[in-house]
Amino acid sequence: MWQTASDILIFIGWAWQNFLILIGQVFLPVRYIYTFLKQLMSSALAAPPAAPEIYHFDPAILSIFDKIPYWNTLVFALVIGITILMVVFALKTFLKS
Repeated sequence: MWQTASDILIFIGWAWQNFLILIGQVFLPVRYIYTFLKQLMSSALAAPPAAPEIYHFDPAILSIFDKIPYWNTLVFALVIGITILMVVFALKTFLKS
C-alpha cells in the first residue's frame, strides 16, 4: 500500500514539475516582450550620457571671453540673426520660382 501511495506521489510531483515547465514555456514570449519593453522605456526615459568636450580652450583664452560683458547674449543674438537671414534667403529662393 505504501509503495502505491509513493508511486502516486512521485507521479503527481513529476506531472506538476512538467506542468510548471510547460507554463513557463508558454509564457516565455510574453516575458520576453515585457522585458524588452521595460528596458526600452527605461533607456528612452533615462538621462542621456554626458557628451565629451569637442573643443578644449586654454583658460587664458576663456578669461578673455569672460571679460566681455554680455558675451552669452551677444552669441545668442548672433545665432538668432543668422538663423533669420537663412530663413529669409530660403523663402526668397523658394518663392522665386
